Amino acid sequence: MRIWKVLSIAVVKYMPIIFAICVLVTIILYFWIEGLFIADLMWGIFYFLQLMAFLVLSKTFKFCIYHQLVIYYLLLVFGFLGFDYVIGVPLDARIFHKLLLALSGITLIAVIITYLKYGDRKISQKDKLTD
Repeated sequence: MRIWKVLSIAVVKYMPIIFAICVLVTIILYFWIEGLFIADLMWGIFYFLQLMAFLVLSKTFKFCIYHQLVIYYLLLVFGFLGFDYVIGVPLDARIFHKLLLALSGITLIAVIITYLKYGDRKISQKDKLTD
């Protein structure tokens, strides 16, 4: 449990610095118009790091399971989109779009079910979904 607290302090301390570096590099790259791919890739990495920061903070402060489901959903979607942007997914755009919509629907249903089942209560050890 101590590792989550150390990580959360590091996240709060270093994320603004990483954000400032990303902004500075993006401004420089957009000025020269040469590194647009690198700038977009950098912003994708920064968004992924922000989501990892949310995950660390959710574990540190023991967020409810439905909040963690939303964070997992965002990590998965950003992972798919980043993989498609950098490497390319050999799927038709409509199929890829339907895949992401299906993932969104499944996550929405899971969030609603866990919210209705647990609400803002702590999950008991008997039917614990995390950890």
